[in-house]
Amino acid sequence: MQSILSWILQNYVELIGSILGILYVILATRENSWCWLLGILNVLIYIYVFNKAGIFGNMSLQGVYLIISIYGWYMWVRGSNKDGIVISKISLKILIWCAILILLIFTGVYFLLDNINSSVATHLLDAITTSLGLIGTWLQARKILENWLLWIFADSLSVILYLYQGLYPTAVFYFIMIILAINGYFIWKRQLLKSTA
Repeated sequence: MQSILSWILQNYVELIGSILGILYVILATRENSWCWLLGILNVLIYIYVFNKAGIFGNMSLQGVYLIISIYGWYMWVRGSNKDGIVISKISLKILIWCAILILLIFTGVYFLLDNINSSVATHLLDAITTSLGLIGTWLQARKILENWLLWIFADSLSVILYLYQGLYPTAVFYFIMIILAINGYFIWKRQLLKSTA
């Protein structure tokens, strides 16, 4: 019991960040705009956690998440009309642009990380999760259904990265996020079918 308490005390910042992230996704699946406030708090905590662990791509991504979270909160509350935006499917044009942006961001982040410290073995996973997370958050801010599919893939890779780095609470958090993303996809899909029926 003492060792569990000691472990919690050593990892409490990471645990708080994980709990806020889980609550963020639960509220996002319910289209509750307060999810973005929890997302902002989660981001601030993970800037600290990832900096300490040396996962600089994901640390930098948290700063971008902060901006997108503010944008997402605005879009969900105000959007293109007074009632905010509604769930939609991705268009072919946006899909192509997202694929191009993921590739460009991945390439840039990978080479940047490799130049910072070429001995780190996690650059590939760090760069791909960074690029997927950035585009996934933007798609979620726009309430595009397929954001959840991107998150399922990104969170799966994140679990591997965080286990490798010894960030066990964060790995568990991202495993839970995979389950929540699957759930979010089906909830949003039902909402979309209901609104178009």
